[in-house]
Amino acid sequence: MLLVIGGLSYKEYFCFRVFGLNFQPLLVAVLWIAFALEWSLLVQILSLVCGLLLLVLSIQKWRMPLHFDIGDKSKYQI
Repeated sequence: MLLVIGGLSYKEYFCFRVFGLNFQPLLVAVLWIAFALEWSLLVQILSLVCGLLLLVLSIQKWRMPLHFDIGDKSKYQI
């Protein structure tokens, strides 16, 4: 799951140009390593940074007009 989030963030960086979003895959990898090594302070800091970057990405994606999205738009229209 973390690999998918990192890859998606890297791809979306080229659309939205959110500062730091292109580093999200590296941050997520370091987060996973810190979690495996039980470095709780680093896990908390990286979780906060990654979460904030994903929040900014989510807001930018939500504000994007539907016709800019790629793919079958009929699945997203209500």
